[in-house]
Amino acid sequence: TRALKLYAQQLRGEEARLGPESVQVAATLCNLANAHIGTGRYAEVLPFFQRALGIVETAVGPGHVACAAILVSTANFRREEGEYSAARELLARARALQERHLGKDAAETAETVEALAALSESAGDHRAASDSLETALEARRAIATAAAA
Repeated sequence: TRALKLYAQQLRGEEARLGPESVQVAATLCNLANAHIGTGRYAEVLPFFQRALGIVETAVGPGHVACAAILVSTANFRREEGEYSAARELLARARALQERHLGKDAAETAETVEALAALSESAGDHRAASDSLETALEARRAIATAAAA
């Protein structure tokens, strides 16, 4: 598709201009992965997410919260592929980073907990899904209360 061609062209340009290990290259790799998902080219998705995560981990360290978004995107893809164990591990890692750096009541953390709920539901664990949704709702309430204060 046109989007895939444009992202591939953008990637080549950024790699030439900024170097293959640039954080901007990592962002484009994630966009390229998502474009592949959108076109149903699933076999090509994971290497893009893995390379993007490797770049970001090298640039800022594996314990940096910037890694969380890529972990969540990769986990959501893995969930859609039925790879629940791998998805759960990635989401747990993202959540830990977010809670450590942003707090348990941050919007990003709540979104990751909601992704854990979706994963649990997909895996047929309705109790864990309910528990995760309740945790996310508590965080959303805390966010709303802080915004209103």
